[in-house]
Formats: sequence, structure tokens, C-alpha cells
Amino acid sequence: MARAANERYLEALSDVDAPVPAYQQMSHVATSKVTKSKTGKPRAYAGFNPARSDHAQLFRALLSGDHLLRGFYNAQIRQALWGHNLNADQRRREATNVTRLLKRLHVRGLLAKIPHIRRWRVTALGQQVLGALVRLHCHGLATVV
Repeated sequence: MARAANERYLEALSDVDAPVPAYQQMSHVATSKVTKSKTGKPRAYAGFNPARSDHAQLFRALLSGDHLLRGFYNAQIRQALWGHNLNADQRRREATNVTRLLKRLHVRGLLAKIPHIRRWRVTALGQQVLGALVRLHCHGLATVV
């Protein structure tokens, strides 16, 4: 487990200093993987709009360095997106919203579930695609919709 975590950490660090611009890194296939709706067995899952600031904020929260070694829980992403909420009913609604967002990314192969625990991790494809989308959004190359 420690070796796999170290390998994921080193792979993520190798992508940080990539001199290739985000436009060249984002191919049509990778972009359509995120933006188009995807049909799973029980239902269809909506695509993401990389230009929306709330989707870019989700991608940034998922790519946070805090989650590289051990993965992340729903509550960690929920707190990164909306902060700490004292209202239990509001927390429950936010948790179900994050669950749906994580499932949408999982269906596309950008997230993977860590077996036997309630943690998730970003896949290598997810690191590449989501990282490029965040770079595009942060540099003002995408317009807010």
C-alpha cells in the first residue's frame, strides 16, 4: 500500500512541471470524455462544463495535494467546496450532491474507489485531464458560463 501511494505521489509530481501547454495536452477525446453525457447501466450521467467556476473548484479540490497519498472522503471534498456547515440537514444535502459528482467522475474513469474503505483517489487519467482543465480555467482561457 505504501509503495503504491509513493508511486501515485511521484506520478503526480511528474505532471506538475510539464512544459506542455494545457491546450496541447487536452485532446478532443479527453475533453469529450468530461463534457459529454455518459450512460451507465442504471442511468445517464451528465457531463461537466470546464468553464463553470463551481466545476473548476471541484476539480481543484480533487487535485489537492492533501489527497495524493491516502485518497479523500466525501466530507473532505464537501468542506473544500462549501466549508463547515452546522445545519445537519444542509450537510446531508451537500453530502448527497458530492456523492453524485464523484459518481459522475468515477463513471468516466477519472476517479477510482479505494477498496474496503470509503475513500476515493484520482486516477492517472484524472490527474492529466482534470489538471489541464484547472490550468485552462485558472489562466483565464475559459469563460465563466
